[in-house]
Amino acid sequence: MVGNYVQIADWPHFWLSEGFTEWTTIFNVLETAGEPGMAKGLQDYYRQKAAESSYPASSNLPLPGPLRFDDEGDIMQQVMNNLLYFYYYGAAFLEMVDQRLQRDFATSLVPILQVWYEKFGGLPATTEDFLALLAEETGETELWGQLFDQWVYTGPAPTLELSGYAFEDGEVSLTIARTGGADQDLSTLEVGFVAGDVVVLESVALPTGTDTVMVQATIPQQPTRIVIDPDGLYILRLETETDFAGPSVERML
Repeated sequence: MVGNYVQIADWPHFWLSEGFTEWTTIFNVLETAGEPGMAKGLQDYYRQKAAESSYPASSNLPLPGPLRFDDEGDIMQQVMNNLLYFYYYGAAFLEMVDQRLQRDFATSLVPILQVWYEKFGGLPATTEDFLALLAEETGETELWGQLFDQWVYTGPAPTLELSGYAFEDGEVSLTIARTGGADQDLSTLEVGFVAGDVVVLESVALPTGTDTVMVQATIPQQPTRIVIDPDGLYILRLETETDFAGPSVERML
């Protein structure tokens, strides 16, 4: 009901109905309904599948997306070949929006969606309508314009490769390299090092045009996990070099 209450204006905006429905269920209702453990697991799964599905499953299939695909594109081929992409990626992108609303505007996606449904309930809506609503409700145009340009209108999602892991005398370091994607801005990428109950978070920058960054942190013992972007600010495909010497690389703290 939530996804169809606001009708999409045409198939290129297919993600609006399915992405909103999935985000509401996985990233909001499950968590507020007293199932935080289940919610976190599913949220991690959706973010991972969003990144994976942002690439063609085989050379015989077209690259899925962008999320708001072209008006003149082969719409039915996109829907048939890449159907779940719009569910996973749509929900994960809306989580990106929600995290920025919380971080920068002291609000969340829920009240924005309330206005969305009040304004467009029973009416056809477009991706551009949603972008305009975000700008109107927050008084910020540039941030949302850049976000949509890089994550809705282009693709694929970035691939990050971790390499050069080292730990010595309480100092841990590694290199993160952008090895794929559409050169999206990753200017506030958070990296967590976990050792038992100790969590050390470091923020690094991979802005557009920068492909490599070194991460360093002080932690009392050898980390057992490395967590990349725990808050879901980005949709990322994570890889490690073949002989990576570090612990497991994850998305959740």
